Amino acid sequence: NKQSTDPDIEKFNKYKQAADNGDIEAQFELARMYHKGIGTEKNHKKAVKLFQHLAEQGHAGAQNGLGCMYSMGLVDDMYDKQANDRKVFEWFHKSAEQGWGLGQCNLAKGYLYGEGVAKDHQAAAFWLEKAINNKNINNGEPEYLIGFMFQNGYISSDYTKEYNDSEAVEFFINSASKGYVLGQYSLGYMYFYGYGRAKDHKRALKWFIAAAKQGDIRAERFVQYLCTGKSTN
Repeated sequence: NKQSTDPDIEKFNKYKQAADNGDIEAQFELARMYHKGIGTEKNHKKAVKLFQHLAEQGHAGAQNGLGCMYSMGLVDDMYDKQANDRKVFEWFHKSAEQGWGLGQCNLAKGYLYGEGVAKDHQAAAFWLEKAINNKNINNGEPEYLIGFMFQNGYISSDYTKEYNDSEAVEFFINSASKGYVLGQYSLGYMYFYGYGRAKDHKRALKWFIAAAKQGDIRAERFVQYLCTGKSTN
């Protein structure tokens, strides 16, 4: 892990002082810094404690944060996976209902993959659309997930495969342009095979390179193949 820079330490100290004086937003930022180890050593127990305190007061960002902590198994009081998954879903749902973009995206994933709740693709699409139109999330993940749902025919079985692929590419373009690695890989994949768009190896290579730079191993293999004609296992 790269060491925190001096500005990070200054920021941490600033938030710590404000948090100690009861500033709720400072407490939220402090929890995130403890979780990620920014400006301080990672301390998941302190992060959980702060997220829990704020979540119970109704802070939407903290509710999402607490859901994430449960999903990563960082909350000590849960040992049963089903109970843990329900907690994850409950906190993401509270966050999403209050309009927190990351909470909406995370709730959608719960519905999409059946984590903490029965699979419900219609509900997943509903919350992903909310997240896409939410100004406080701009990481490209909800666009990728909607594209993934179109690609796999999850949104409507009435659509043709060609229609689904075309729609998927549109969402992958939006996701990839925001720098989301799975969106970049998926867009490269669609151009490479000619799904939803005319086959275009030049564009495929562009997006595979972008994904490879972010560490996507599958994209690295496509880059090698497109540049050398040789595939890797």
